[in-house]
Amino acid sequence: MRTGCRIVVGLLLALPLVMQGPVRAQPEPPPPGLGIRLLEVPVAAADDPRANVYIVDHVAPGAVVSRQVEVINGEQERVSVLAYPAAAQVADGAFSAAEGRGSNELAGWMTVQPDALDLGPGERGVLQVTIRVPADAADGERFAVVFAERPDAADADGVSIALRAGIRVYLSVGEGPEGTSDFSIQTFVAGRDPAGERVLAAKVLNTGERTLDLTGELVLTSGSLTVGPLDVDEPVTIRPGEATDTTVRLGEEVPAGEWLARLTLRSGLVERSADGVVQVPALSAVVTDGMPDAVAATMVPAPPEVDAAAPRPSRDRGGAVALSLMLLVVVGALLGATYRRRR
Repeated sequence: MRTGCRIVVGLLLALPLVMQGPVRAQPEPPPPGLGIRLLEVPVAAADDPRANVYIVDHVAPGAVVSRQVEVINGEQERVSVLAYPAAAQVADGAFSAAEGRGSNELAGWMTVQPDALDLGPGERGVLQVTIRVPADAADGERFAVVFAERPDAADADGVSIALRAGIRVYLSVGEGPEGTSDFSIQTFVAGRDPAGERVLAAKVLNTGERTLDLTGELVLTSGSLTVGPLDVDEPVTIRPGEATDTTVRLGEEVPAGEWLARLTLRSGLVERSADGVVQVPALSAVVTDGMPDAVAATMVPAPPEVDAAAPRPSRDRGGAVALSLMLLVVVGALLGATYRRRR
């Protein structure tokens, strides 16, 4: 989340639990920093990884949404923590929170109780987050963040900063069932980014009715050589009907040349894969603006039942064809010689 130069985003613990009440004890000590996590997930979303990390819901106008959130002090000193909702937006493939306590419509519907915690080293506190949707609320999806903030932190130079950790909120309002979540991988190319680093960039289109958070990985195959999985550089957030680029950094481990690429992306329970042939540029190529060495991939969407361990097409097929032709020539010559001797 982009929160400004004086805001340091704290640790967001992705260790959700499906339960009716809060967790009071954890056997393992918390990692350093200020942490925050969900303690409650709707039973219907228990298997959805995204709903286990963020508050993701679809409700009718007039509904009340309630979640419990845990705040963890991973420092070796007692800290005072403020808790509050703040506005957020999705633009250019990113989810970003407002500076400070900036508000929007969804943040105005939210309350966080208590609004302050005093936590000793390793201690945990529970927040009750309540969203009261007005009966006349218009249909649509809205975004906000639940923040836990330590306002008295300071950097190495003694400059006062605010250390905060947050949980995203994606709330869809409307009568009837929740809209579908889906996306498609349109194209991808291998080349260089403006900084000169070798990357694979994929164009992804949100074809569903809910905002998505995409993560995933890339596997490259050439003959018997396989590289990966390589993780997507940064998660991207896409609103319905919008398209954005997601990138995978190839680094120096991928030799230049032609590769069969399989890119797999997912958001929650939705996963899509696509195959294509890409030309990875040489490490010594001249760096210019854009991606001059990129070659458009021939996209082949992978069906869900594709076996990842199945044999892949390789560049050795040309050699196999040539060898077959040579064998045919040799056999023909032998048959001709035998026929002449018999005559």
